[in-house]
Amino acid sequence: MENEIVSFMIIGAFIAVSSNAVSNTLSHKPFWQGAGQAAIIGAASGAISFGIGTFAKNAIGNVYLRAAFQAGAHGTWGGVSTYIQGGNFIHGFTSGVVSSSLSSLGGEVLKIGPTGMIVVGGISGGLGAELTGGNFWQGFSQGLIVSALNHAAHSAANSEQGGDPPSNMAQIAAEAEAMRSRWDALLSGGILALDTGNNGMGGMGAGMGQVGGSLRFTNGAYNGSKFSLRHYASGWNGGSVARITTYNLKAYGSILGKYSALGTGILGAYNIGTGFYKDGYSFGYNTQLATAQTVGGIAGAYAFGKLGALGGAYFGPWGSLIGGIGGAAYGGIQGTSTSTDIFNFFKSK
Repeated sequence: MENEIVSFMIIGAFIAVSSNAVSNTLSHKPFWQGAGQAAIIGAASGAISFGIGTFAKNAIGNVYLRAAFQAGAHGTWGGVSTYIQGGNFIHGFTSGVVSSSLSSLGGEVLKIGPTGMIVVGGISGGLGAELTGGNFWQGFSQGLIVSALNHAAHSAANSEQGGDPPSNMAQIAAEAEAMRSRWDALLSGGILALDTGNNGMGGMGAGMGQVGGSLRFTNGAYNGSKFSLRHYASGWNGGSVARITTYNLKAYGSILGKYSALGTGILGAYNIGTGFYKDGYSFGYNTQLATAQTVGGIAGAYAFGKLGALGGAYFGPWGSLIGGIGGAAYGGIQGTSTSTDIFNFFKSK
């Protein structure tokens, strides 16, 4: 249980710092501004979301009462955490309630699965915050943590509720081991999803560097800031009577690349540290395998991200972006898989 809570705290911190960085970038603030506070709040949110989900699953049998309790609890913590970060309690409360409620609806009623719950929770949390005048990315972070570390994490266990209680210690031990296996599978899938997304972000950075120029998202404050996506190959810095804001793709691509590298380092350290723990704090098989997988994943993501961005340029600016994202995501998975096969091949000799 302790290892699961720590793992969820790490994932929560990673999500919060990532969202904070994106918000800073779009707001033209220093990239790392508020990262420490975001990490602390994210880690706390991860642990609290885990606790809310565990309590609700074990103590509340009725699905509607459970959903109501989770929505209220997540809303309260969302409001408190937003207030601590200098925001409005109502914005955070709304984000937590909306993301938790829709995650419950998607998981318990519509059966959209863990991935669907995570996507719905993140987006609805951001929109819930923004519609009440708050920060979309703070709400998105809160919604993502709520949906991933509470609803999605407990969905498999919730579906197995009911039946007679364990009749002896052997049955209790067997059910505890089954629960641990489910957690291990969920955590492994979550780390893989984070790693793939992180590689995709690095690939996007490579694509942005390949495209160059600048990009606008709206037609300017003078025209009502309506959505109007346009690429300027000249790298125009914006302005004019319309007060258009543009973003230099090479500069922001470089930022994404650096942040992706940091994410890779954190996830790699977690992977290697987990192997080190399994080997009894020695550089044994699991540690060596994790090191090989980390190196292979980094090399694959970097190489295929660059190749994807370069090859996608044939189809224009958007081709480079899509090629970079897809290439890096594929390269990370393929690099990890190939390095595993190579390592085991030589280990068997």
